[in-house]
Amino acid sequence: MVPHGMSVIVNSPSVFRHTAAGSSQRHLDGASWLGADIAGASTADAGDVLADQLIVLMRATNMPNGLKGVGYDSGDIASLVEGALPQRRLLDNAPVDVDRETLTSLFEGALRYW
Repeated sequence: MVPHGMSVIVNSPSVFRHTAAGSSQRHLDGASWLGADIAGASTADAGDVLADQLIVLMRATNMPNGLKGVGYDSGDIASLVEGALPQRRLLDNAPVDVDRETLTSLFEGALRYW
């Protein structure tokens, strides 16, 4: 069992890289609030800027390195996708469409960050 907050943070950099396309300024604002220097960052950079700042904070607080850091590997992705698909409240509130393919890509991107 992975604590809720930890399960959120190990996925967040991958997710924010994807969702920035739907709300770039909010992602840049979030990065700034977390201490990132956003001077010169474009809206096209928003997802990476926020993800990179989260990774800095993850490392500084000894959070696990992505899904692999909490015991998952690529063989678990299909099960993670199946478990996430029924979470409609979360998926439907995303600023971009999230389907099975997207979830697969997000979990693959969350396996390891450093």
